[in-house]
Amino acid sequence: MNPVEYLADMSDDEVVYLPNPGNAGDSLIFCATLQQFNKLGVRYEMYQKNMSLKGRVLVYGGGGNLVSYYDYARNILGMHHREVSRLVILPHTIDSHVDLLNSFGDNVDIFCRELITYEYVKKQAIQANVFISHDMALGFDTMEFFKSYCTHVDYAKAMKQNLKFALVALSGGFRGVSRFITGSRLDAYRVDIESRQEKVLKGNLDLSNIFHPMVFDEKYSVESVCSMMKVINKYKAIYTDRLHVMILSALMDKDVYFFSGAYYKNEAVYQYSIASRFPNVHFVK
Repeated sequence: MNPVEYLADMSDDEVVYLPNPGNAGDSLIFCATLQQFNKLGVRYEMYQKNMSLKGRVLVYGGGGNLVSYYDYARNILGMHHREVSRLVILPHTIDSHVDLLNSFGDNVDIFCRELITYEYVKKQAIQANVFISHDMALGFDTMEFFKSYCTHVDYAKAMKQNLKFALVALSGGFRGVSRFITGSRLDAYRVDIESRQEKVLKGNLDLSNIFHPMVFDEKYSVESVCSMMKVINKYKAIYTDRLHVMILSALMDKDVYFFSGAYYKNEAVYQYSIASRFPNVHFVK
């Protein structure tokens, strides 16, 4: 089931959208979701702190926040799921917070973005309605977005950005400089709690971290995604363990080498959504 088409059928309901906040990958999900809302005519209002949600439909953005590393989604959904007429959780990876899942009633719709999560949530959220669908970023129209938002050049910002990347490339020695100049290969591995890398590679550009929006709203998320697109576009091959760097690179027709992360998420999404659609993406365990 397509969750956006599902929401579009709620034409008479008051929909409040709360994006899952985070890094530049979460900004991609945010922008892709708004793009699809607008295409299918989903009427929505952005979530505001302290707003009344009683009797309304709350849509929580897709991502990976309902896992053991994080508790933002757990806390905010725990606070609201009983007062809303309906809670819709867009495609997520979920591997913990059993007490929250157990407490969900039949007014909760959970979209899972791969089979492992789907099987887990079906067992734990027995009263909720559980579906499986693709990550929201896979519906992103890169060309439309780039033409609409990314063609204006802020030269001062671009110069600062290029200098920053050049310094990172220099830290990688001759190989890093060569890759930067020729655009042959981008290493974009994560450097946070979900990393499996024993040490940070010289010349590594963790794009999701570098372009983490200052404020998680539409304006800064658009800037974040445009910046990622411009960097990815410079390179022929992308090596990453970042799910949404992989997805954006795949949509931009890059040759992608996608590595496993700290838990099952990367391989599970690859198997469910990527392997049959993107021959340019190669999974590396």
